[in-house]
Amino acid sequence: HGFATYACNANKNVTVAVQIETADAIKNIEEIGAVKGLDMLFVGRFDLGLSLGLHEKYGLAFVDTPEMHEAIDKVVAVAKKNNLILGGFSFNIDTKYFLDKGFRFLSIGNDLD
Repeated sequence: HGFATYACNANKNVTVAVQIETADAIKNIEEIGAVKGLDMLFVGRFDLGLSLGLHEKYGLAFVDTPEMHEAIDKVVAVAKKNNLILGGFSFNIDTKYFLDKGFRFLSIGNDLD
């Protein structure tokens, strides 16, 4: 057992995920979602909102805006089309929103906690 067993079996249990956190990622989401071997699209709403310039228009409330919902809907559509797992950061107030959209990999909290 030990490392030799791990090394022989590790690649059988790998999940490949990309973080969708920029306006360019949304613009190119069809191409990103079609990459062979990809398993998951993971949405980082805070960085995405900053990249989309939503903080300038809405302040800190930019994660719950029409533009953010539209961007997330694009990611959801591509994930469904390519049979990919949907992931993202969530908090108690929006977990149901993500589950209803089909997200199955949720990180409760974020990297700033």
